[in-house]
Amino acid sequence: PGSITHELMRDLNTDAGVIGAISGLFFFGYAPMQIPVGLLCDHYSPKKLLIFAVSVCAIATMAFSFTSSIIITAITRFFIGIVSAFAFVGPLVIATHWFEEKHMATVAGAIQLVGCLGAIFAGSPIASLIAKFGWRSTMFYAAIFGLLLSILFKIFLKDSPNADTENVKNKLSIMAEFKTLCNDSKTWWLSIVAFSCWAPISIFAELWGTSFLTTVYHVSTFKAAQSTTWIWVGIGLGSILASIWSNMISSRKKPIYILNIIGLVASSTVVFYHFNDVIALDTSLFFLGFAAGIQPITFAIACEQNIPKQQGAAMGFNNMAVIFGGVIFQPLIGYFLTLSWDHKIFDGAPLYNIHSYKLAFCIIPLCYILSTFVTYFKIKETNCKPIY
Repeated sequence: PGSITHELMRDLNTDAGVIGAISGLFFFGYAPMQIPVGLLCDHYSPKKLLIFAVSVCAIATMAFSFTSSIIITAITRFFIGIVSAFAFVGPLVIATHWFEEKHMATVAGAIQLVGCLGAIFAGSPIASLIAKFGWRSTMFYAAIFGLLLSILFKIFLKDSPNADTENVKNKLSIMAEFKTLCNDSKTWWLSIVAFSCWAPISIFAELWGTSFLTTVYHVSTFKAAQSTTWIWVGIGLGSILASIWSNMISSRKKPIYILNIIGLVASSTVVFYHFNDVIALDTSLFFLGFAAGIQPITFAIACEQNIPKQQGAAMGFNNMAVIFGGVIFQPLIGYFLTLSWDHKIFDGAPLYNIHSYKLAFCIIPLCYILSTFVTYFKIKETNCKPIY
């Protein structure tokens, strides 16, 4: 939604607080579903679940493209969040059937890299399409593409090398698996690191970054979206390169430390420093995204510290923590912006000042500091090997 925040405020006749709340509903649907999705993928066919999920997502997106109602917009956003919960955990669970645990960081990084292509396309390419065709037509054809994906999943996707039906793992009962996971303190500490590494992306790249850049640098939405695209390029490259490096040095914690430092420096300069050179700005945004390479490493740790028959649930729990950055901070940033709004209007939508953005964005550097402390004191080094 970062590329259409202005259009949504104008067409729905509302302000940043409401748009932040609507955007956050995605995460209210997405986050609580992560553990159920992991449990379902441990017990049933991830392929069938993914076909169902992408079909419902497409239908909800189509409904979103037609409505002018804030309530219906909110409902479709919520349902898109619910079924999108399968998008990362499902492929990860399928990957556990095809690859050994030692390769999971690299595989998770590769999945994240491909996933970032969607986010990259949602930046300046989508902004360009919206400028030419309007946001409603663009969303409608995105929905059509989603329906085509469900057909491709049906034809080509396989759960495992030996079966195309159900998960072949030994199965705990769903409730026993859930209780075992929640009673393990390692799960909770790892979730804080996962939360902290992705919260800056949820705040800046997914929603508020484009409007921040248009305000600070007085550029068009298209130009701002082009710059935020570098965050997703950084995430894609950081995810795969950090994962490969982690395997090469047989350490999970060292890359997390380095990436936290990179994220702290990059986010602080982006938020508090005014660049006179667009190349310097884009470079800082790239490294802000690169720091999110921590995310696939946390999924590898989740696999390495849990028995195979509950790895899906563990990864679902971890992804729930990742997405809670959006649940908490997207609406909170919108609320802070509205609190400090000086009632200026531009093109029928509220206009927020630079000071308001910088004050609200102080939370971003703090996330990297929190991640570093928790990693140092509470995360056990697995040396890229199973420890269960």
